[in-house]
Amino acid sequence: MNLSTYDRGAFSAPFWKSDVMLHESVWPVGEGELTLPLLFTPDEIISVRSTSLAIEYQAGRDYLLRDGKLVLPVGTTIPVTPTEVYVSPNPQPNVHNPVGFLHRDGGYLYFGETDNIINRQIMVTYKHSDSWDGPLPQNVLNNLPLTQKRLAEKIPFLVGFWGDSITTGCNVTSFYNDPPYTEMWPIMTTEQLATLYDTKLLYVNKAVGGKATPWGYQQYHNYFGAIRPNLLFIAFGMNDASGKLTTEEYIANIERNIQVAREGNPDLEIILIATSLPNPDAVQFEGPHEEYEAPLMALAERLPGVACLPLTSFHKAILEKKPYYHMTGNNINHPNDFLARIYTQFILASLYEF
Repeated sequence: MNLSTYDRGAFSAPFWKSDVMLHESVWPVGEGELTLPLLFTPDEIISVRSTSLAIEYQAGRDYLLRDGKLVLPVGTTIPVTPTEVYVSPNPQPNVHNPVGFLHRDGGYLYFGETDNIINRQIMVTYKHSDSWDGPLPQNVLNNLPLTQKRLAEKIPFLVGFWGDSITTGCNVTSFYNDPPYTEMWPIMTTEQLATLYDTKLLYVNKAVGGKATPWGYQQYHNYFGAIRPNLLFIAFGMNDASGKLTTEEYIANIERNIQVAREGNPDLEIILIATSLPNPDAVQFEGPHEEYEAPLMALAERLPGVACLPLTSFHKAILEKKPYYHMTGNNINHPNDFLARIYTQFILASLYEF
């Protein structure tokens, strides 16, 4: 495989099914020799590259594999962000906040909505012997009989997406027109699902950054108009929880989104995405994100033609192995290429038997 370019099939293959982890992202932060966290214990480092995948770093000079750990020695040419840059003692004003975003332990978090963060990260490809010990996605096609039939019989259909900035594609490399141009997870998901089933799927994405569930049911028809998806992903939750919307309010709003989306489209099937988590050190973005998942799953069980994917639990398990900043595009609440790929991997494994 060519490790220097985007490959949809390889990037969307479930990482827990392989003994090779492809392009796991890491953000080197600190001083001196650094030991960097990976999801698995590496037996062999195959490649360490820039986020663009264009620069390949040299083993021995730039990184070491020592006692099952990835180590950056003093003198590495890999970009390293100093601790006082990552957490500054001084205000860091941005377009969203006049002083910046507070770190839990004091100071101000490094933040950016350009490619300045992803270009500080590296991508690590390695072999490992240990297995994923976290939760796994479950097939949900039995909850979606029309989708199941269309996929099995190769009947083309329209897939729609409705949600917040994560669903618009923030902050993958293609969002900035940067190499390796990793696709936004809705596109990656739709295209690869079509490939896996050898069928044709059409795609429409009406997600808007910064939005939450009340806006969703109020604006659905203004954005979709006469467009009638056959399968709709609803992926609100990040902004609802950070905005301190109660679980009861959130679930009621999601149900209202479902009702509105089915007006004039009663056979619409729906997949609810339990949101990924924000940076736990960004105190201004705290909220009941984790609390939403169980009642969201219960809502899907109660309503016909609705499934829910517990991505919150999956992301939480990943965060137990490595800090959030290693998988973000803005250091607050947006995925980078790696976490966006995990969205796609989790969804595909819920709709296809690998």
